[in-house]
Amino acid sequence: METSTISEVARMNNTYHAECFDKNGVFKWKESSPNMVVDQGIYYILLAGFVYDERYQWFCGLVESGTPAATDTPQSHPGWVEYNGWVNINRPALEFYIKPEHTARKALTSNVVQFVSGTTTQISGAYMVSEQEKGSTEGTLYGVSNFSSPKEIIPGDAINITIELGATG
Repeated sequence: METSTISEVARMNNTYHAECFDKNGVFKWKESSPNMVVDQGIYYILLAGFVYDERYQWFCGLVESGTPAATDTPQSHPGWVEYNGWVNINRPALEFYIKPEHTARKALTSNVVQFVSGTTTQISGAYMVSEQEKGSTEGTLYGVSNFSSPKEIIPGDAINITIELGATG
């Protein structure tokens, strides 16, 4: 049997469970009906997690090389390496906003965060994590994205990143 990761099979959904009893407390029927999460519900979850939740502040980092996997965490991401050759001390903070022309797939967008390269290398992607300290293995990893191909950078290059968040219903 093939095993799937959560991100390969997870689609936001819900199931309603109902039971009916008559006026004397005698059971009449029960029903379980799965439903999709509608766009408004997806917006709520995204807003609660990325705009209004004060438990987490989100930060952006860069990937130097490798390929992410759905099972990656800040503590264990054997397929990719963080790029720490940029000049700032900490990962830049992300703030999320509702997109003017939002849909469930593209509900929120972040501010622009900038990285200034201090080395000559290639970078292959970006990621989002709840830990500010560059190089730290603490926090929660939300997502990792690879570029279509590695990008050459040299000292002084500025890399601007925005992150768009959404879900499918």
